[in-house]
Amino acid sequence: MREKIGLMAAKKAAQVRRNMEKPRGILKDHPETASHIVDCLKGMRLAGEQIDSSIIRTTIQGVIVVGALELFDRVVDKDKDSQPVKFSVSKTFAKAFTQRHLGWTW
Repeated sequence: MREKIGLMAAKKAAQVRRNMEKPRGILKDHPETASHIVDCLKGMRLAGEQIDSSIIRTTIQGVIVVGALELFDRVVDKDKDSQPVKFSVSKTFAKAFTQRHLGWTW
């Protein structure tokens, strides 16, 4: 059983490393911003801070404001009235980012 858990952890760690090598989605052209987000979140956790979804979202938003502000002007979809919807750091985005780049879940 321990061997199986160890293999699963190694597989997860390898996937996280691959994801950090080449960010996808809206951050694909801003790998330094993605890396900075990961460093900030890891640093907070290493410092013993309790991190919840609100803190994660706010941290991601803050790093993007500093490093890639133009992302918030990017149209990512249309609403039901065909009006443009611009990128925002939603709970869904934050959850997917932390899962993909850090292996964290909530």
